[in-house]
Amino acid sequence: MLVEMIWNKEAYHGSKQCEKAPPHKRSNYKILMDQGVLRDEKGKVDDNLEAGAFQWQTQYGNYTHLPFNYGHYSQPSRRAQHELCTWGHRFKKRECGDAYESWFMFVPVPTSDEQWVFIDRLCSIRAIYIPVSHIASQESQDLCTYLHVRFNNMKDIKLEYHKDKTPEKFAEIFDFEAVDKTTTTLTCHEEFGIEHDPKTALGINVTKLVTTLIVPRQLRKKDAFSSGAIFLVDVSLIPVIPINQKFTSHSMADWTTIASANHGLSVKWTEGDHKPHWLLNYIKNTLVIVSGLVPVVGPILSMGAALGMEAIINPDEFMDELREQIPSVELAQGIIAEFKKLAGESKDNMTVKIAKIDQPSSTPAVSFESSKDSDKASQQPVKKGEPDQTTPAEIAASTAREVYSYQALSEAEYKATVQKCVRNAFIEKVMGFSIHCKAEEYNDLRKLLANPPAEHKDKTLDELIPLVKSTDMRRRLEYFRKNEFTLKMEEEFRADEKAKIEKKLLSKAGYDTEFSDDDYNWAAKLQRAIAGPQLGDSFVLGPSGTWIPLSMIQDTKYEINLGLENR
Repeated sequence: MLVEMIWNKEAYHGSKQCEKAPPHKRSNYKILMDQGVLRDEKGKVDDNLEAGAFQWQTQYGNYTHLPFNYGHYSQPSRRAQHELCTWGHRFKKRECGDAYESWFMFVPVPTSDEQWVFIDRLCSIRAIYIPVSHIASQESQDLCTYLHVRFNNMKDIKLEYHKDKTPEKFAEIFDFEAVDKTTTTLTCHEEFGIEHDPKTALGINVTKLVTTLIVPRQLRKKDAFSSGAIFLVDVSLIPVIPINQKFTSHSMADWTTIASANHGLSVKWTEGDHKPHWLLNYIKNTLVIVSGLVPVVGPILSMGAALGMEAIINPDEFMDELREQIPSVELAQGIIAEFKKLAGESKDNMTVKIAKIDQPSSTPAVSFESSKDSDKASQQPVKKGEPDQTTPAEIAASTAREVYSYQALSEAEYKATVQKCVRNAFIEKVMGFSIHCKAEEYNDLRKLLANPPAEHKDKTLDELIPLVKSTDMRRRLEYFRKNEFTLKMEEEFRADEKAKIEKKLLSKAGYDTEFSDDDYNWAAKLQRAIAGPQLGDSFVLGPSGTWIPLSMIQDTKYEINLGLENR
């Protein structure tokens, strides 16, 4: 299915917003800025590029991936993620006049058993497209048919909302938390659609949505939003599970490319005027004219009514924005202090209270050109573009500060994570003793230990042994408990595992460790420890003599580090 989203729109803008942005459990977060050095395609500093063309210090904050969870939100069956824009110059170009660009993500459709897909709201989503036919007709076998739900120009829509009653509690598989089901009004932007909100996710029931939309509009009893096929859910209710599929920006398609192919027109985004900021030229020219007339204060007061009014309305943020937008201009501390003083006095003398106003930048949409090869264009398949394509002059030495997804864990969730990891380590210890049992007995025991009945959730191993169905298995466990793994040995084992897990969680791990901050693998590897082995897993013998489930082995490199020559 297709997800139409705004590619070059950051989630947070400016140093204050970027620093206060909340981290997310299923995506890292980056703060992007530029060092003011221009480079060519090979990354070398190029002195021939136009000075000031792409130098900036404005901070842009954006999440690195858009997560998709399939199945019921309390027990997702799989997870995919799609790359989001983390190129600072793309945000800067749009701020200088480039259009907001709409791009299509291609992600899997939920299966008939899953039905639901939950999309974390980490970007602006304009529409959802659901495929209903691979071939539109016998005459147009190269075209497919989609049903779509658009969110732009929808204004306010009422949706069912599943709210977490205990947001500090860590969401786990098979752990159905208390949910408060209510309704909420979601305000959609006329251009961006559903805007980002890292605290909620958008749930879509594809089957129910298709059965609603295939009915002609004039005959429908309910629309897409009132049918119950779309609702909101708190992200704290969705457990973190391993990543099954990853999609990069290279697999996306530009809206203009698809529109050109469908309508037989040459459609392209209009380009902005990427010149040095007007404020830079304005201040330079003003200072040249008035320099020397009045010491210190004179040049500032001569800048004109527009800058003066902005300083009066919001002096603190004006100076911060001035430093961010114009890195080549250094204002003396004395001038800044005097400027704030004069602005404060002017504000006290005003009779009308002026509110802070954010003026959006001009962003033209698209331009159309008639195509000479209209028929040919409509027959050509859509070619997927790359939203991160740049010219040599656009490549700047941008830097990024990354906030990893594990930092979204609260103290309660962190403790629950450690506790869950220790419990699964203990289960593996017990299951290692039972490896030679019958498959049915083995699976029953694992299910009992990993997911005991509600009335036995907090029972110890000794209290769970009588619940084992197999008489032979109960005897083996009693012997194991008495001779090979006593209660004292269990306490020492749990304390040792807890210390190891806490050390791994609090350290920046590398590629070859169990918990990795690099390459976006932390959440996946953490959840393997949280969720533990899955029912029906195959096991291999590790170098330390422990049995390791294949579902916990992520990649070939990890297998080699464990000393596993054969799967």
